[in-house]
Amino acid sequence: TESTEELEKKNEENTNKQQVERTEWEQEKMDMEEEIKRLQAKELEAQEELKHSSETVMTVEEELQAIQTKWKDEEKRGEELQARNEKLASAINMLESAFKEEIMIKDEEVKAHLDEKRDLDAKIRFLDAEVVRLKLAAINSTQQRTFIGRSRSNTESSREGFRVLARSATSIAQEVTENVNHHAESAPTGSKTNGDNHVFQAPANVPPKRTIFRVKSSSAAFSHTQK
Repeated sequence: TESTEELEKKNEENTNKQQVERTEWEQEKMDMEEEIKRLQAKELEAQEELKHSSETVMTVEEELQAIQTKWKDEEKRGEELQARNEKLASAINMLESAFKEEIMIKDEEVKAHLDEKRDLDAKIRFLDAEVVRLKLAAINSTQQRTFIGRSRSNTESSREGFRVLARSATSIAQEVTENVNHHAESAPTGSKTNGDNHVFQAPANVPPKRTIFRVKSSSAAFSHTQK
């Protein structure tokens, strides 16, 4: 009887123990299932985050590519602007050089015109002096011839000769005046200068020597020679 009771007791203990173990195992199983579910949920969450991260990475890459493209465009534009600025600088330098050269040419032309004007002024002054000298010489000669003629005779032929002399003197003065105008219009370009002192040579057809008038006879035959 004791043996049966002991066996029953042992069986009951074993049954209780198995029940406890089974309960514990079921609890562990439930815990594991909960953990698996939690891990699966976390995995899904991680996948979503990865997907979002991938989209973010793609967006960042696209933005980076757009920035690189824009940067390349800006670099190209900068190169074009630099080339344009170089062309503009070259054109400005060429214009400045041409302008300076034009100024130098104009300065030379102005200097040449001033020299020419000084030469013409000198010629005109010289010829004006010649006109005055010739007129004075003609007047003096006329006065001398008149005095001589009056002292010799008062004939009509002498008076006619002196009238011819006066007309010739007037003609000489007019010719010299025409020479002045002619040389003022057709004076050669350039000048003979020595620093600021201009040298003028009289034209060959207007000699600076005095004019001597001779009356060959009282018959009004008149001629003049220039020496």
